[in-house]
Amino acid sequence: MSSKLFLDRSLLQDDIMTYNNNRFYEIIDKLVGQDISDLIKLQAIPNIPSLLLVNDIFEVLKLDYDDVNDIRSRIMFKLCDGKFVVKEGFKSSYNYLIQLFKKKYDEHSKATHSKDKRLQIQTTLPSD
Repeated sequence: MSSKLFLDRSLLQDDIMTYNNNRFYEIIDKLVGQDISDLIKLQAIPNIPSLLLVNDIFEVLKLDYDDVNDIRSRIMFKLCDGKFVVKEGFKSSYNYLIQLFKKKYDEHSKATHSKDKRLQIQTTLPSD
């Protein structure tokens, strides 16, 4: 059974594409929680366009690095064999966030493209 995920873009402000760093992290915190926000901040991802280019946000958790230990313990289960697995709730929250941001990014791109076209038409029209 296939179902479409409802993405409520009204949760995102119109100017969200201009958000960087702390303002960006605060929105993520409100949408999906501090753990995902901390994971994004740890990797110095400053905004939506940068986040949308990341292949695997959880990849950094595989590193043996002191700064990763705290967030790893919050986002992953440690198995008996010492391996770690990302908790499904974090995967689904992150996927929801990405889908929401992609929709908003697409809307923003279309609006910008449309605005550029109108501007181009206005500047190329002959004057009387």
